[in-house]
Amino acid sequence: MSTKVDERNMVEAQNLVLLPSGVDGYLRKQQVAAMLGLHPRSIGRYVDRGDLPKPIYLDGKHRVPRWIGSELREWQEKKRRESEQQ
Repeated sequence: MSTKVDERNMVEAQNLVLLPSGVDGYLRKQQVAAMLGLHPRSIGRYVDRGDLPKPIYLDGKHRVPRWIGSELREWQEKKRRESEQQ
């Protein structure tokens, strides 16, 4: 997947509603990818670049990554505010 496609998807992802307000829970990489319109492998790249919040690991051994829905919502709102200021 090219960088242009990834960047376009991230811009589009900023306009998505990840989870309804008040809904919180652990999300798998596949769920996060589907919500953002990305391939699951791209999620790791975005985390490495600091473009997505880091996951927590339920097993403590970096094998079971999960994202907290409220953190993704906060990230999304922050990205929206940043894009509106530009």
